[in-house]
Amino acid sequence: MRLWLLAIAISMAGCGTLELSRKRPVVEPPAEFVTAYSGALVEIPLDGGTVPRVCAAIAGFYDIPLGQHTETLNGCALTPNLLVGVCIIVWDRELPAIRRHELAHCNGWTHPAYW
Repeated sequence: MRLWLLAIAISMAGCGTLELSRKRPVVEPPAEFVTAYSGALVEIPLDGGTVPRVCAAIAGFYDIPLGQHTETLNGCALTPNLLVGVCIIVWDRELPAIRRHELAHCNGWTHPAYW
């Protein structure tokens, strides 16, 4: 049921950008991006082992290359396009800093160049 809802949310999100968080020290976003998201937000907290598969499925749906080592993902955000305003975040429920990180992507933050 949960994956069915995910599929609906993904299809509603339009063609956004997929931001990924890998199992490295969490990069804290700048304070101006750590705020509540004003659009529609779909939050999917999962067990850590499930996160890489769900993020890879989202990337596959949008034909977004993930590169190697998808097993190291601990979160991702499908950021909204300007017309729809839906943001989907997936994160390891044991890592609240990842939720904050992914939510910052909904608010327009992108990773530093070295990421």
